[in-house]
Amino acid sequence: MSIPMVQDFYARHQRDGMVVLGLNIDDDPSGVYGFVKEFKMTYPVLLAANSSVPSDYEVEGIPHFVFIDPQGNVERVYQGFSPAMVQAWEEDLTAALKKNS
Repeated sequence: MSIPMVQDFYARHQRDGMVVLGLNIDDDPSGVYGFVKEFKMTYPVLLAANSSVPSDYEVEGIPHFVFIDPQGNVERVYQGFSPAMVQAWEEDLTAALKKNS
């Protein structure tokens, strides 16, 4: 349910310098390409199963969203998903852009 909304958010804000990175944390990444294609994801998806990324960002389940400001600071973490989160993302991005200008 979250992927179409994440994709839309990314498409609307990519020109603002906003970056979205998807993480695949499955041990077998063989289905990633088909999944990305099926959901028309245009943001990069990292193969992160054998990396420190899930533990670095305390990923305990999916979906898991981490909002990182332009200086690399974690501003907010979202566990799970609800459509109402998109408004919070908008607010976070607006605040980050103001802070960075």
